[in-house]
Amino acid sequence: MDPSTKASLIGEARLLGSNRIRGRLLQLVDYPTAISSVAGWVVGEVYVLQNFPEQILQIDQYEGCDGPNPQLHEYHRNRLSLWNGTRK
Repeated sequence: MDPSTKASLIGEARLLGSNRIRGRLLQLVDYPTAISSVAGWVVGEVYVLQNFPEQILQIDQYEGCDGPNPQLHEYHRNRLSLWNGTRK
């Protein structure tokens, strides 16, 4: 994601730092995806959204997941354990 798109989506979000989850990162045709796997780690950034309902809606619109039936979309939001055991 280019920096200007990222800035427009997360706004004033506060970066907590980098962290990792158990999984593998795969490259689909147009974008990467993380899948659950005990065989590896996916590293990423953790943010606190200052206005979660509004910002998550903008992120869902960007991802194309804002339609009437979220189950039909490829993107799924899940709670995962970070490497240090906290829940996000």
